[in-house]
Amino acid sequence: MKSSIPEPSTHTDHEIPVHLGHIFSYVLFRTLFVPCQYLPRPWLRTLARLCGRICHLCMVNRRRIARANLNIVLGDTRTRSEKRRIVRKFFVHFALVIADSILATRLNSDNLEEHVRVDPASIERVRKAFAQGRGAVGVFYHFGNSEVMGAAYGLLGLPPLTFIAQRLSNPLIDRYLNDIRAKHGNRVAYRDVVAAHILPALHRDELIGIMVDRNTYEGIDVDLFGVPARTTPAPGLLAVKFGCPIIPAFCVPDEEGCYSIDFGPIIEARPDQPIESEIHHITRQIHDVLEARVRERPELWLLGHRRWKCRPTRERGPFPSYSQYTPPHPLFVGTPNPEILPADLHQFQEEDSSEFKAPLSLLR
Repeated sequence: MKSSIPEPSTHTDHEIPVHLGHIFSYVLFRTLFVPCQYLPRPWLRTLARLCGRICHLCMVNRRRIARANLNIVLGDTRTRSEKRRIVRKFFVHFALVIADSILATRLNSDNLEEHVRVDPASIERVRKAFAQGRGAVGVFYHFGNSEVMGAAYGLLGLPPLTFIAQRLSNPLIDRYLNDIRAKHGNRVAYRDVVAAHILPALHRDELIGIMVDRNTYEGIDVDLFGVPARTTPAPGLLAVKFGCPIIPAFCVPDEEGCYSIDFGPIIEARPDQPIESEIHHITRQIHDVLEARVRERPELWLLGHRRWKCRPTRERGPFPSYSQYTPPHPLFVGTPNPEILPADLHQFQEEDSSEFKAPLSLLR
């Protein structure tokens, strides 16, 4: 019998106090954001392309980071001039992501097909994954446009999405953006208070959305393009413990700006494997899915992010120049302990969430 678990709200009781600086920046943000919502899409995208080109010229440090990352991704398979063009295209793409994320607030069931295409076979893969009755973990990447993905997901008639987000420093802007994200029935849970949200959502056979391609201090080192990258083991841990399938999700634009949403391939834990090696194996599979996409269209990945910032060795070796020696967090020296989690989702009660803070803090 299922326990009575209240559904999580969009916000939490741990919000940052508001001060005058927050109010000023919020007013400025709304002054810029709201008019953009009503601009014709071609106008906004033209403006975004111009901003992207300007940022490419002005943001020297991010340009260097993007080139360093691209050297790892592509190695010697592209010439230096080709890599420069890819970096320029990345800056333009990132500006277009912001523009289309603003316009995603206008998505609804009537105009969805004008802007987003979804392969029916992809939807069927998701439905089969949920047919197991264990919920699912959706792994999202900074590839394409995850904000458009979130907005469109709520209109596809699939089980609800609880997205694990990073809390912004301005609580007013944070609340405003999360209200937009929750517009079509999705929920937002913060990384620092995630335990009370993630297990109840799986209990209700819903989707947990986790960004998996960010640098994180609390994680495990798993190869990404042949270089160890500090990565959250949360999807692997949840899959090993509860048997919930992992669903990679992508939202990729074409040249005209129409997005294609694709789910899969589905990743599942092997129950007969040692826990530690299986968590690493699943995380490596998650990286493999991303690598195939990035090699095909590298400009769509967040090249300006310090993905390899945490270096597990004192010697620099193949790591980019921005990397820093960062020993693994003590929580992840050895195997993340699934035994700290409840033995079964149906045994979970929200008041027990403090007991699971340690293993789930890896989502921060």
